[in-house]
Order: sequence, then structure tokens, then C-alpha cells
Amino acid sequence: MLLRDAVARSAALWQVAETDGIDLGDRLAFAARALVVLDRWTERRDASLLESVLRDSHELAFFGTGCAVDKKPAQERRPLLDWLGQLARADPLDEAAVLQGLGSARWTSLAAEFAAKVGDYDPLRDLFDAVRRAGCDGEALALVLHAYQPLMRNDWSNFGKPRGAAAKWESLGRALAPLDGRKLAPALIAWTRAQQAVPGYYGLPRLNSKWLWPLWYAWSDAHVPAFLAEVSKGSLDNGKSLSKTQKATRRECLDWFAART
Repeated sequence: MLLRDAVARSAALWQVAETDGIDLGDRLAFAARALVVLDRWTERRDASLLESVLRDSHELAFFGTGCAVDKKPAQERRPLLDWLGQLARADPLDEAAVLQGLGSARWTSLAAEFAAKVGDYDPLRDLFDAVRRAGCDGEALALVLHAYQPLMRNDWSNFGKPRGAAAKWESLGRALAPLDGRKLAPALIAWTRAQQAVPGYYGLPRLNSKWLWPLWYAWSDAHVPAFLAEVSKGSLDNGKSLSKTQKATRRECLDWFAART
């Protein structure tokens, strides 16, 4: 988020630096190098909703609130410009370079703002938390979010497995296969249970088969079969019966899993 905002506001920030007599170097060269990093992380859209939690994060870090940097006294904005300068000169430009120069007070400002706003971004926030608590690394987190976002955006309630309009999702699911299912599967199962306890427009929901799809790839013998047995008994449907169509969809899903094992 910090690197994203440094690039997004770079034109104005470089102008402020010029006013203060500070040479930050070639802005376009910095932006081009930064975009290589953002293509791997921020702008991959893996966590697009989470990205929205913090806006103008550089201002939050260095001033504690969003502000007009050019209206701040030169002495107050100098730490921000010094940070930008070392960022622009960093070789390589990576996560460590972005974090350099951020002390505990600046992290506290960012943490407070994140905590105040992150609750607005359920259920993606809950998925993020579940995967991180399971001890998965950042790359695993990105792959999981990337796989779940299309499931959140699309209904796909008539598909028991990825097919038809949902067929392209399978490539996102396959990306989960190399991950440690012993860590990931229980986290995804816990998230699914929690989501089933959240009332929707029609009250507590029946389990949609699409929420099981990631487990086909993030498999764990110790966790997934027992969970599927609960699903088969209707334990995740909040006491609601399934229609004929819903039963057929559920059977298609469970048969798909049975073929895997």
C-alpha cells in the first residue's frame, strides 16, 4: 500500500521535493521499477478490497492522518521526502526497501487506521485473517484471495463443480494445490463454518457448493473428508432442507470430491 501510494501521488510529491530543494531522482524511472513490484503484489488484484482499507498510506504513516503534503511546513514533510528519496534510489526496490525508515510510531499510525476500517471489508477480511493465523506466508495468502474473489463475485449456485461459466475458476483452484493443505484446509473450513453463521437477506444460508471447491485442491486427509461428511448430512445448511435442484447440485459436488479420493 505504501509503494502503491508513493507511485500514485509521485507527481505531487516530486513537485513538493523540488520546492524544498530535494532531488528525488528520476520519477518516471522510479515508477517503472515500482510497477514491477506492484505487478507481483498490489496490482495483481489478489487483495483489491484489502487494498482499499488504507488510502494515502504514506500520509497516514508520516503525519497520522490524510493531509495536503504541500501545505505542511518543510521541516515536517522532510522525513517523508527522505523516505521517498531512499526508496527511489533503492537497488533492489523490494519490500525491505519500502519498510526502511519506518519506525514504530509510523507503524502505529498505519495499524490504528487499518484496525478502524478493516471491519468494513468482510468476508475477505475474515479469510485474510484465517489464512494468516494458520501460518501461511504472503504468497499463499495472495493465491487464496485470488481463488476466492471470483467465488464471492459470482453466484454459481447451480454448479456442483467448476464447469460451464465457472470452468475458468479451476485454474485458480489448481494454484492452491502446491500449498500445505495441513495448514490451509482447516483454516478454509473454519472460515466456511463462520460464513454459514452470518445471516443473509433470507436469513442463515444453505451451504453453496462453490465454497467447497478450494478444498479439492487445498486437500488434507486429516480435515477435508470429515468436513465433507458433515456437508453430506446437511450440517452446514442451518437446519434448512434443499430443493430438488439444490440436492442435485450438492450430489454433483460430493461426487466430484469422491472421484478425487
